[in-house]
Amino acid sequence: MKNKVRKILMILSCLISLSFTLSAQNPYLPLWEFIPDGEPYVFEDPDCPGKYRVYIYGSHDNLKWMYCGRDQVVWSAPIEDLTRW
Repeated sequence: MKNKVRKILMILSCLISLSFTLSAQNPYLPLWEFIPDGEPYVFEDPDCPGKYRVYIYGSHDNLKWMYCGRDQVVWSAPIEDLTRW
């Protein structure tokens, strides 16, 4: 009986942790991109004067001994539509 209860609890804990992992999503960047500490800035769009773009700067934190990775990334989108990166 104890083994059965343990097995059920183990399965439930795995399912719960999997559901948390599946529900964590990046709210504004493409889903495959992860920038943990992105810094957003708003500047005038050089291609369309009078319009503004948001720029997000960050790194991927892929080094084991440092928090900031060496690869710096920049994403930009018009402030009217943050789905067009």
